[in-house]
Amino acid sequence: MLINQSYREIKNDQKSKKNPTTNCCRIKKYWKLKLFVFLFFLFFFFLFIVLFFRFFLLFFFYLW
Repeated sequence: MLINQSYREIKNDQKSKKNPTTNCCRIKKYWKLKLFVFLFFLFFFFLFIVLFFRFFLLFFFYLW
């Protein structure tokens, strides 16, 4: 039973290696999600920088 299962897994691996589109489709499937997450984090990163510098400069001039 175990040998038969492992043999099946090896055969499936060989099939997936013969057909390279399976990995490609897996990447293409979530490209919109990845783009959205990337832009979301980029937006928050820039927002953080802007707010940080604004408060930093105000604080700096206040002390000066």
